[in-house]
Amino acid sequence: MALLMAGCVVALSGTFAPGTPASAQDQCAQPGTSAKGVSWAQLALDPQSVWPFTTGAGVLVGVVDTGVDASNAQLAGHVSTGTSFLKGGGAGDTDCVGHGTGMAGVIVAQQSDSVGFYGIAPGAKVLPIDVTKQIDDSTQSDDGTPDPSTVAKGIRYAVDHGASVVNVSVVVHTDDSALKSAVAYAVDKGRVVVAAVGNEASDPKKKTPYPAAYPGVLGVGAVGPDETLQEGSATGPFVDLVAPGAGVTTTARKKGLTTASGSDVAAAQVSATVALIRARWPELGPAQIERRLKATASPTPGGPGSQEYGAGMVNPHRALTETMSEHSPAALPGYEQARHNAAEAERSRVWSHSSRMALLIAGLSVLAGFVVVGAAVAIPRGRRRRWRVRLATPPENRPEDDLPSPPVELFDKMP
Repeated sequence: MALLMAGCVVALSGTFAPGTPASAQDQCAQPGTSAKGVSWAQLALDPQSVWPFTTGAGVLVGVVDTGVDASNAQLAGHVSTGTSFLKGGGAGDTDCVGHGTGMAGVIVAQQSDSVGFYGIAPGAKVLPIDVTKQIDDSTQSDDGTPDPSTVAKGIRYAVDHGASVVNVSVVVHTDDSALKSAVAYAVDKGRVVVAAVGNEASDPKKKTPYPAAYPGVLGVGAVGPDETLQEGSATGPFVDLVAPGAGVTTTARKKGLTTASGSDVAAAQVSATVALIRARWPELGPAQIERRLKATASPTPGGPGSQEYGAGMVNPHRALTETMSEHSPAALPGYEQARHNAAEAERSRVWSHSSRMALLIAGLSVLAGFVVVGAAVAIPRGRRRRWRVRLATPPENRPEDDLPSPPVELFDKMP
């Protein structure tokens, strides 16, 4: 969804609410507010459960976005200087829009006693790379999205300056050779590229998001608290995973917190999970990390491999704790049909027939035995009675004793 601020539109991949400018002269987003509660996304992903294993220390995450405001207290010490590819250049650790600051917060925000929000990989660091600004139209192409060649420069810069994870939460809808080449360069260097799939699924002109659709990129869609697809989240073969992307709490420009929605913030959560994996198993390559993320994803309504949910919702706990075999499952032995042997079949038929006959004869023999025994008992009795039917003899009629019963006699004799 386009981001509207100060009368200018920037095509970022999701909805971001950094606040309204105080005046026409102040074209930058206002600081955020304080929030004590814990967002549903944190409860769903439960990043603290994996911190005993790793917090992402030693991993640098490139955030190719609108820059990152390093002055937010929860980001202090975890944002590098970075760079800006916009007109005038400069560092990347400032952010007028606030969007990149929100993505960085999801990844590395530190815990604070005054707020409930924190990042998924607080031990990692962010390399901010500014590739788009809503107040600088010189970096936008005709369809309003960030210039793909500028995004490509940002990806290459991240790789060349030590980022082992590259988060791209801006989306372009043009298949650009420079952008495709930059992604291939990153993958060849062993870097994991995570990209938002966009939130304009209803727009027929924006069906394929880049760089998410390029080979080797982890494309991420957004789901809501009920774990169903967030409205507008793009669908297609480029969706590899989904993550929380509705009303997600994150850091704002200067200070405080804000909320973000869309596949952009979902992608940042997957990037943070990748940072945790890279910190724990630095020897894993991009394909191995992708395999681990997909194998440990939580089930979603679409089922595994769907074009809406990909492999499922990212699950940091499972991704960091489950043991995986690096080998493919062994092939099952092939089915071999039994050879037909006519002689053996005839022998089996004869034996089967003989067994049935033996059982029949045995049964008849037992029955005949019962008949003979019965006849041996019945015939002599019949002869004695001359084969006449007679009733049983009734019992003799004995007179009862005239003496009283013992209890009565006992009581009569009592003094």
